[in-house]
Amino acid sequence: QTCALPISVGAIMLHLMIGRTASYTFTIIISVVSAFTLHDGLSYPLFAFVLSASAIHAVGDCRSRADLFKCGALSGFLAALIVLAFGIIESLGFRETPWMSIVASSFFSFLAGILSTVLTSFMIPFFESIFGYTTSLKLIELANFHHPLLHSLMMKAPGTYHHSVIIGSLAEIAADHVGANGLLARVSAYYHEIGRAHV
Repeated sequence: QTCALPISVGAIMLHLMIGRTASYTFTIIISVVSAFTLHDGLSYPLFAFVLSASAIHAVGDCRSRADLFKCGALSGFLAALIVLAFGIIESLGFRETPWMSIVASSFFSFLAGILSTVLTSFMIPFFESIFGYTTSLKLIELANFHHPLLHSLMMKAPGTYHHSVIIGSLAEIAADHVGANGLLARVSAYYHEIGRAHV
């Protein structure tokens, strides 16, 4: 079952490590290549595109690694609907509709979405440590005000904490205005005086 392949792993990884443009480019390339290499019409290329594109879109709203699984479920659900629709269309004109095969393919498509995010959650920390790269997902976790370091700063130096929050907001606005990484600027500002928590 090609529908069970976690084809959106590459797109999700690229989105988290490089950006949305690279991930969508990868998605289009994979879809086009599959159209020429797999003699299955447009069903699998469309499936691959929907699965990857919906995962990319959903990952943009992630606030923690746990949210990855919700993204996988959403992308898998949309891909399953595509497979189900194609199965119903292809079965038109037959006396006996192969419902078991159609439902099985849809189920495997849903699993592919979840499996993609499961693999990503295991692979991302590896790439972060090997290449010394901080993904946007890691930055979002660091920006969480419940992070132990930020919480410690808030309790031990509340004035510095509020100052850092304000500077973070200003830094993000300025970075976005010039086309830089606003999230990175904001998180960096949050921690720029973290040493005061240990004074």
